[in-house]
Amino acid sequence: MQRLVSIPLTSHVLVLPSGFTHEAAHGELRSLLIEAAESESVWLFAEPHKSAEQVEFLSPDGRVARFEELDAIGRGRLRAEIGRLVSVLRRTADRSAARDPKKFGHLPSLVAGAIEVPSFEHVYAYEGRPILAAWGL
Repeated sequence: MQRLVSIPLTSHVLVLPSGFTHEAAHGELRSLLIEAAESESVWLFAEPHKSAEQVEFLSPDGRVARFEELDAIGRGRLRAEIGRLVSVLRRTADRSAARDPKKFGHLPSLVAGAIEVPSFEHVYAYEGRPILAAWGL
């Protein structure tokens, strides 16, 4: 695994639903991505590792580029793919919540919180696919 970014806990506000840690949210989001999209998209949300002072966001080893390092065409493709995946996630979360509100009613708010990223500084391309660090903040 390789570190994308470390975020001090004192400098950001968590926008995940009440009671969710990044680690718990990450597991549910990966499951939702597996259900909703192709397997190459399971890394849309970088893996979080929390310590007392910070959260580190990791990606698998491989080729990673920051959003600003991409050319205009690459940035446009990455933005479009993020939009597509977020749309698929939202629809899947809404359908699951409607089907079984008791079990999945939290998914729409989980997705809404998770897709919040402080800036494009935390958007990367991992092997050409989007990966979001500092998500849920």
